[in-house]
Amino acid sequence: MTEKIIFYLIDSTPEGAIVKIETAFNEDNIEKAIECKDFNKKAELMLSRMGKIDLGNEIIKKTAEVLKLSFIKSLQENGIPKFQNIKQSFPKREKINDCHIIVTEVCYYPDGGKSVQRLNTYKSHNGWKVLSPAE
Repeated sequence: MTEKIIFYLIDSTPEGAIVKIETAFNEDNIEKAIECKDFNKKAELMLSRMGKIDLGNEIIKKTAEVLKLSFIKSLQENGIPKFQNIKQSFPKREKINDCHIIVTEVCYYPDGGKSVQRLNTYKSHNGWKVLSPAE
């Protein structure tokens, strides 16, 4: 029961969605990582940037499937990233709309290094999801 409460809280914020996918990576759990993403919304956003393309359900669905397969292949070929022993902070949110927020994540590494990335997150019908790094 406690696990469901924790994941409900994690799913209730954009930052929580990022923590959830990084936890899945630490557990080497590709299926759990897939659940943390919304490939349909990622496909829709990606295709909408291309201009005058008819964004019918079929093209979004097919693009989402390609994105999902590419995500899986990348994890299998390049390894699953690890976030253990990394401290993180989320200093900034950029609200695109009520369901689309770009979150800035800062990771602090044990060797003193630091990385900063902006991540697209999206509130779907079943909680916040991680889409992709923002451009």
